[in-house]
Order: sequence, then C-alpha cells, then structure tokens
Amino acid sequence: RFLSTKDNPAFTLATIQYFLSKKGKNITVMMPYSQRLTRLSDWYRQLLAESIGKNTNTGITPVNALGVTDQHSQLQLYNDGPNDKLTIFIEVLRHEHEIKIPDSITFNQLMQIEKKATEESLTKSDRPNITIKLDSVTEESLGELILMLEGSIAFLGEFYGINAFDQPGVELSKKLTKQYVAELT
Repeated sequence: RFLSTKDNPAFTLATIQYFLSKKGKNITVMMPYSQRLTRLSDWYRQLLAESIGKNTNTGITPVNALGVTDQHSQLQLYNDGPNDKLTIFIEVLRHEHEIKIPDSITFNQLMQIEKKATEESLTKSDRPNITIKLDSVTEESLGELILMLEGSIAFLGEFYGINAFDQPGVELSKKLTKQYVAELT
C-alpha cells in the first residue's frame, strides 16, 4: 500500500516543504505560540539546516520565531515581502496555567486569537502556512512532535536524494578547529 499524507503527518509536512521549495518557497518559519516551545523551534532550526542543506541544489532555510512577539516584528515581511516562506504555527490548545485578563478573556484565549488572526492574514496574502496543534505541552506531546519533525526530515532527505543523517559541512569545521588548536599547543 502506498503511504498517504492522511496517515502520516511527518510525510505530509515533508511533502509540503519539498513541493513549496521547488516553487521558490525555500524558507520555513516555525512560530510556536507558547514560550515553553521556544527551544523547540531553536532545535528544529538546527535539525533542518544541518540535515537538508547539503549542496547548492538542496536546502530549506529555517527561521525560528515566537508568536505573539515575532508576529509583530516579522509579519510585515511575511505578508508583503518576498513570497518565499512557509510558516508553521504551533498552537497549544490547553496551557498549564490560565491567566485571566481583568474583565475580559484569558491570556491563553488572547494568544489563540492572535495566532488565528496572523494565520488568516497570511492566508489572505496568499502566503502558505500550516498549523500543528498540541493539546498541551507535556513530555508525551513533545515526544510525539519531535518524532514527527525528525520523520519529516528523513522524508525530505529522500525527496532530495541526499543523506539527511550526515553533516559534512559541520565535520569540516570541527576538523579545522582541532587543527588550529593543535597548532597553538
């Protein structure tokens, strides 16, 4: 049986990124709407860059951002600048703590509204974007998300016909560093 995108979110993500990159959209912005996921987007930036950037014909430039903070500092570029980006939103449905804004909604509801408005503005500007939803930030949900993202990288490597599991560009830098340190001692 053939693998369908419906059955495999890692395959779906890789397929989207690959085909968009072939259409000149070779920048992926990961924008979680949770301060607790900031390091996750840092990690994904490293994973995508070192796994897929193997030659002058392959590579997706990763950008990490944090919604709501970075939507205000970067959204002008994303909506009206070059149409060369895929934005991946990560939405958390239930946060650990609910903070009530006086006489209004909760802070978490405000975050979800901000994300929805940003997503809609990108969509209306014909800018590709997808949302990954986490029920909550737990060890289990993070493990599932990390596994899915790692799987998508493996699929991207297959699509590009490259080894996503080596890092020759990094190895050269390590080798040169060791050489220069040896010259000083």
